[in-house]
Amino acid sequence: MEKSKVAIIICTYNQDKLMKKCLESIKKITSYKNYNVFFVDDSGKGKYGEIVKKNFKWANVTIKDKNTGFSSSNNIGIKKAIKNYNPDYILLLNDDTEIIQKDWLDKIIKVGNSDDKIGIIGCNVLNSDKSLQWPSWKNENEKNVQKIDNVIGCCLMFKRKVSNKVGLLDEKFDPVYGEETDFCYRAKKAGFNVVYTPNANIIHHDKSSTKKLEDNFVWFIKKRHAIRLEFLNLSFFQILKKQLIHFGSVFIYNYHGKIKIQKNILNKFGLLMKAYLANIKDAREIYLKRKERNNY
Repeated sequence: MEKSKVAIIICTYNQDKLMKKCLESIKKITSYKNYNVFFVDDSGKGKYGEIVKKNFKWANVTIKDKNTGFSSSNNIGIKKAIKNYNPDYILLLNDDTEIIQKDWLDKIIKVGNSDDKIGIIGCNVLNSDKSLQWPSWKNENEKNVQKIDNVIGCCLMFKRKVSNKVGLLDEKFDPVYGEETDFCYRAKKAGFNVVYTPNANIIHHDKSSTKKLEDNFVWFIKKRHAIRLEFLNLSFFQILKKQLIHFGSVFIYNYHGKIKIQKNILNKFGLLMKAYLANIKDAREIYLKRKERNNY
């Protein structure tokens, strides 16, 4: 029986060393061989794409003219993979991940092939020190595949038939945050199961791309996209509850399990209002997409 074809999509915005480490670890460690890597340079400068072309000739490289974001860049890679490779599975893999387990891909694919209803699969994500990053709720003694609400976007595998039914990532979530959760919600509404396997492990050197971004910008983007995600996918009462949490976050925040007071409450309130205005402007588009999703 022919092995499932896997397209691995890797996008980069500002990585160099970690990007190289990611690609090197895929080639050196992965025992599963029926895959192709599609690399998208989203820096707007092209230098990372040229590095990959020179040093990783086995990767299919796309260099964009300008930086747009995670969703649109991944969509470019996905479309190219579908056109040129016709994969059974598509894996979104962050440029700051590292492969540490030979059969990681075998184990994820085995889970996908075990049930036609499974559409999206995630795995154990470890920090640089190999402590558990995701899922934070995992019981260490649990070894079974579990149904979950959504998979972390740094390593998200989905079957080709999922995108055939629900489409690609929503590019209104550019530049980053929220797109993977939205994609999982859409898949579940279309009748697919979203699952997690604790048997496959990767390392994610977390937030290495966003460390260079300004804190207020990141806070605003997270709020704008969280609100969009809620308006697109949740019930009225769920949405109402989430908005109370958003307003509470203007005043307090959780820092490593401790409640802290926000330093600049007026500034945070202004950013939250800006996030709401952005979604109000998109109200019709959000309404139409919400309606479409209810008809999958």
